[in-house]
Amino acid sequence: MTSHVDSHRSLPFLDNFSPRDRKAAEASIARHDEQQRKSFEARDRAASKLALDFRARARSLLGDKKSAMLRDAMRQERLAFRDLWQPPVKPGRDYRKEDAARKRRIDAVLRKLGSDPHLPAIRGSEGDDAWCTPNFGVTSFTSKNL
Repeated sequence: MTSHVDSHRSLPFLDNFSPRDRKAAEASIARHDEQQRKSFEARDRAASKLALDFRARARSLLGDKKSAMLRDAMRQERLAFRDLWQPPVKPGRDYRKEDAARKRRIDAVLRKLGSDPHLPAIRGSEGDDAWCTPNFGVTSFTSKNL
């Protein structure tokens, strides 16, 4: 996934600053853009690694044909889940309940394919989602730049 991080082009008020202040603001914005780019790339690498690890675990446990069936079922569930949140959204819809139902349906597909959905080989270890830490880096950025 390629992402483009460049915020200073959308800040026309910098023209009203003195040259020294404009240069300081642009330097701060450049540091922020660089930090954000590195953060995006790190998350992209971690997500790619998780996906590859999952595919390898599923393929070794289920075989090529069944792992392809699992991937197709997961894709269908992901799209169906996404469609639930497209307008018009039903007023009482609960995100957590819908997500739990989506996961139960995938677990049912796994059982149908002859695997236990709660095996660590499929689910992965507890540390697999450690990279997904909320507000990671926010305090370090704000303390340096604000």
